Amino acid sequence: ITISMLIAVAPLFDMFEDFFVNGLYYEDVPLFIGAPNIKEHLAILSEYFSVNTWPDNWASWDKIRPLVRDMFSSYSDVVGKKQHFYGNDGVCLFKFFADNDDPQASFIWAILGFNFMCFVVITVSYIFIHFFSAQSTKSVSNNVGNKDMQKRNQKLQRKISLIILTDFCCWIPLILICVL
Repeated sequence: ITISMLIAVAPLFDMFEDFFVNGLYYEDVPLFIGAPNIKEHLAILSEYFSVNTWPDNWASWDKIRPLVRDMFSSYSDVVGKKQHFYGNDGVCLFKFFADNDDPQASFIWAILGFNFMCFVVITVSYIFIHFFSAQSTKSVSNNVGNKDMQKRNQKLQRKISLIILTDFCCWIPLILICVL
């Protein structure tokens, strides 16, 4: 539980903002439409400050914010509101869909891969339970001839099959859509 909480909360820590903040939104500033990401900010700043290329270490929100404030020094304090990893859409959900150049792509793929591995482990475990319960039913019912036990085991096997099917219907389409 602790690891899952850390994974869920990590995108909200300021120390990871260069990795998890998708853009900054400026109210009443027509130069920045929407919530531009770091690359879009650097392109606008390049035009304003007449800089052809920025050093690699300049791709940071800590370095971009003061430059934007300097651009609008005649206005009141211009502050960009962060568009976080979870606030990417209208609903604050995990960002499953990412382009390859998205800084969060590796994090998203790791989470999706982990979910897929969990699905595989759960499915294999339920298949083993299904197999061993079927074997034990056969051995017990052959010796005793108990039809009630056989019916209970068939009911259990149907439940296990439904659990695997519903798990499959929930996770595999999502993972496939994210891959495409």
